[in-house]
Amino acid sequence: MSLGARVKAKRLEMGWSQMDLARRVGVSQQAINNLEGGQTNKSRYIAELARALDTTVDYLLDGDSSVPKQAASVEPTIIHFNDLPKDVPVLGQTVGGDDGNFFFNGQTIDYFRRPPGAANMRDIYGLFVTGTSMWPRFEDGEPIYASPSRLPAIGDYVVIQLRQRDEGSAPDSYIKRLVRRNGSKIIVEQFNPAKTIEYERDDIVSMHRVVPLIELIGI
Repeated sequence: MSLGARVKAKRLEMGWSQMDLARRVGVSQQAINNLEGGQTNKSRYIAELARALDTTVDYLLDGDSSVPKQAASVEPTIIHFNDLPKDVPVLGQTVGGDDGNFFFNGQTIDYFRRPPGAANMRDIYGLFVTGTSMWPRFEDGEPIYASPSRLPAIGDYVVIQLRQRDEGSAPDSYIKRLVRRNGSKIIVEQFNPAKTIEYERDDIVSMHRVVPLIELIGI
């Protein structure tokens, strides 16, 4: 039995759809479909898949269903929040709009604590969500972390920065969920009110991935 077949069997055993599993792992439904369909025989989310499916990485990779031996007792390392370095720059002043837009003004206005999982993410930065266009996933005023280091996948939340409307103005930026790409457009969605939005690729200066909590805390 292949990796994809074992993932599918465990998913069906849990009574979940591909979308149910995708949400628990933090990937797109298409990623789960590709894995189960045998289009890929490995996954960088193997540990997250094992946790979600209440099984082990060894079982998913090679069918080993044996129970791991009890690990030796190790004194846990306790990390206190106030001991984390406060060196992640918060970029730009956020300004509310009907679609939750905000402006990068090129300034560092504050610093966030650096979560354990972001210890080696040198290009990570922080923002505050503005408005309720992405509610209930993100609330108005909620802090988020974003990074340009990994290409966003379909289903990822992204920070999109558009070209300046006129010389001297700050570029519009948005927090949305990536739905699909085609030759000339980037299609995203928002939740409140629910709608899809199309951006011309030529109008986009940057599209950075919002780093999910599971990565920030190093799980």
